[in-house]
Amino acid sequence: MEMSVRENEYSRQIKRKADEELLEILQHYEAYREDLLQAVIWEAEDRQLEVQLPQTALDAVAQFHAEQEKEKALAKAEAERLAMLEKKEAAVPENAETGEKLFSQSAILGFSLFFSPISAGILLAMNMKRLQRKGIVQVIIFAVVFTLFQGYVSMRLQQGSILTLLINVAGALIMSELMWNQFIGKRIPYQRRSILIPLLIAIAIVAPLAWYVYQHPEFLETAQP
Repeated sequence: MEMSVRENEYSRQIKRKADEELLEILQHYEAYREDLLQAVIWEAEDRQLEVQLPQTALDAVAQFHAEQEKEKALAKAEAERLAMLEKKEAAVPENAETGEKLFSQSAILGFSLFFSPISAGILLAMNMKRLQRKGIVQVIIFAVVFTLFQGYVSMRLQQGSILTLLINVAGALIMSELMWNQFIGKRIPYQRRSILIPLLIAIAIVAPLAWYVYQHPEFLETAQP
């Protein structure tokens, strides 16, 4: 229950006191808190008792009361603001997605692992273009250089080498974590964009190459040192 303007936490206690007790408190006002004195003054005025206090004491009580009212108003405004925010949040479904449609980090990781860093770099660059971010050229250059480096190491090492696998994983993590965080942002809200079309394009490019290598195994043998 809210208190009226002329009530505070001491008002009920003061209302039970006799007139003599109220006057006794006012006589020794220095020993009491401003909010208790305010309750005594209100009650004395309601009972039409003569309030005799120095002007400095009255001013101190009035100032304290004004500050209390100001704090109450601020608290009420903050409570109304929080209630409005909660109402707005409740109106939005918990699973509602916000932000631009982007290829996800997992999609970039997968394309880098199973196809090449170039394919992952293209997806990342498309995200950056949609967000109007700078650095697209740097991303593409890195993806191309790392893909060439990856291919060179793969040709120099024996098939199934653990080093080749580690380099492949390192490139995927660089594209999906480090470069994503730098050029996209760590906690940016976004909607997941379908990877169907990029996946079909990547398969259309890789499948003929894989078939050719399968039909001509000597190609891999000549590439080995």
